[in-house]
Amino acid sequence: MSNSLIFQLKIKKSKLEKELNEYSIKITRLLNELAGLSCPYFESISDIEAEKIEQIGDELKKVQFEALEVQETLKKISKDLGED
Repeated sequence: MSNSLIFQLKIKKSKLEKELNEYSIKITRLLNELAGLSCPYFESISDIEAEKIEQIGDELKKVQFEALEVQETLKKISKDLGED
């Protein structure tokens, strides 16, 4: 593998690691929002914010899927660089 290709892979890996970290932060934020909305103590059934919970759940699924794709790409790049 040529030096320029190795350099390009390392740059891509660095960018993907940053992207994965951003996804991790988003996931943490979404889980915290979800925890705040899913309090088991409520005065009335109308107090339950089911629509917000569903929206957060949908967003969480999307972010998780995207993060898993990035994670898989990182594994392939690490393998290509001989870092596995």
